[in-house]
Amino acid sequence: MLPVYKATLRLYDTALPRIVQYVHGINNKPVIIDVGANVGDTTALIHEVCQEATVICIEGSENFANLLEKNYGENEKVKIERTFLTDETTSSNKKLIDVACGTGDIGKLFLNNTSKDAEITCVDPNKGMISKGKHKLSKYNNIKWVVAAAERLPLPDNLSLIHISEPTRPRLISYAVFCLK
Repeated sequence: MLPVYKATLRLYDTALPRIVQYVHGINNKPVIIDVGANVGDTTALIHEVCQEATVICIEGSENFANLLEKNYGENEKVKIERTFLTDETTSSNKKLIDVACGTGDIGKLFLNNTSKDAEITCVDPNKGMISKGKHKLSKYNNIKWVVAAAERLPLPDNLSLIHISEPTRPRLISYAVFCLK
């Protein structure tokens, strides 16, 4: 799948190394936080550019955290936190928008580990992924499925969390931050 991303999103894996190089120029032993660390692919990319960096990996999925431990458990420059990020001070009416959701795994993890009553909106431009997600997560009645390009999605105000699977789109990230305010 990575070659497909690189072909369609020319800057897919180039922005982060540039940012890490910039940070490394300011601080020769930076601490970088990787939220939603998955199996550690971003951590590997960070360490390619800056071996001196300490990376704090935050991962709430038990399966991914186990793989993260397998990949980096012995590395003193990697600290692994097995947790989801939540803000307990937000209202009980939690909302999550999972942009580029695939089959909805993040939405499912959010519901199972934070708030079973949350409103989840899973957005993906691929109708096939949405269809698989609907089938796979049919027992959840609080997931709304939307086939759409993320940049054209009207996001509501007062969101608790936005998960962006493709953080290479600056306009989308700016819009998401605006909606979270």
